[in-house]
Amino acid sequence: MKGKRITKDLLNRVQVVKNYRKNLLNKALSSNEFLSQSQRLNAIKNLKGITRIRNRCIETNRARSIYRTFKLSRCRFHALAGLGILPRCAKIFLVI
Repeated sequence: MKGKRITKDLLNRVQVVKNYRKNLLNKALSSNEFLSQSQRLNAIKNLKGITRIRNRCIETNRARSIYRTFKLSRCRFHALAGLGILPRCAKIFLVI
C-alpha cells in the first residue's frame, strides 16, 4: 500500500513539471475576456494544479503534519529529537 502512494505522488510531481507551460497558457486563457464563455470554461477544466502533490514523511510515509526542513512527520520528529539524533535540534523531553 505504501509503495502505491509513493509512486502516485512521484507521478503527480512529474506531471506538474511536464505540464507547467500548458498550465500557464490555460490560466491566461481562462482570464481572457475576448474568448467565449465555453472556451474559458474549457481552459479552466484543463488546469492541473500543484495541489495534488503531498509532502510525505521519508520514514513512515505519513502525509499529514510534515516538517518541511526535515521531511519528517511530527511523530517521528519528536521521537528522533528526543533521542538527540536530529542536527540543529535541542533535545526534547516528552512527558507522557
